[in-house]
Amino acid sequence: MKKVGYLCLLLSLFVSAALYCLSGCGSGAVSNFSSKWKIEISEVTGGKKTEHYIDLMVKGNKFRMHRNEPFDLAAFGFGEEGTVIHECDLVYDGKTLWEFNRKTYYEGNNPDKMVDEWNKEQENTAMKMEPDSTTIEIIKFWKIPKGLPTEQTARDTILGRSVNVLTSRQRSPLGADMVLTFWVDPSFKVILKRQDSTGGESSGKGTGDSYFGRLYTCTEFKANPSFPAGCFEYKPGSGVRVEEEKQYPFSI
Repeated sequence: MKKVGYLCLLLSLFVSAALYCLSGCGSGAVSNFSSKWKIEISEVTGGKKTEHYIDLMVKGNKFRMHRNEPFDLAAFGFGEEGTVIHECDLVYDGKTLWEFNRKTYYEGNNPDKMVDEWNKEQENTAMKMEPDSTTIEIIKFWKIPKGLPTEQTARDTILGRSVNVLTSRQRSPLGADMVLTFWVDPSFKVILKRQDSTGGESSGKGTGDSYFGRLYTCTEFKANPSFPAGCFEYKPGSGVRVEEEKQYPFSI
């Protein structure tokens, strides 16, 4: 499981360096919605891109998501073939962030003693943290950075909806030139696509293939849906071991 932890660390390094404190998309934004996302990750090492998938539900400042994250070992330079898949659920009730239903397995469910032991341990384990505003807003990838200087560089169409393309050039804390691009629905005032990249030149609709970073694409969106009662709450059972963390250990 050291490999899995190291993969997560690699991903969190980019996000920690690249993202600013995130906030709302502006007044009038839809506060309740459900959506599905594909996240394409290109690491500085190059090679094959990885794709993660998130089912997301948002109600005001609360959210719930299911994460499905395959990690290609060869793409991360581990010198071996295979895909490790991490899945989990997250719930944020406005104060406490919970991660639970954690499971990691090799594609095809190839038996692995260490992975099986870890999964057995996680069956009755939940992670709990009470994040500060900066941490929780970094997790909210569907928000646009508050106060970030942007310019409209193009128009585009996402999910059949006309969107404005906003671009911002920044310098990361590590000194790298960054291009942040947001595809914003002007009616709902929500992001339907986002690209955070370092390297490559902006084409007005994001950057080309020569970059490392993340491309977030909304593949399904529904405004103001009905959510079941208790959807944004999590209460661990009496047999669940709670791990308390000060900082969320993974990137989104």
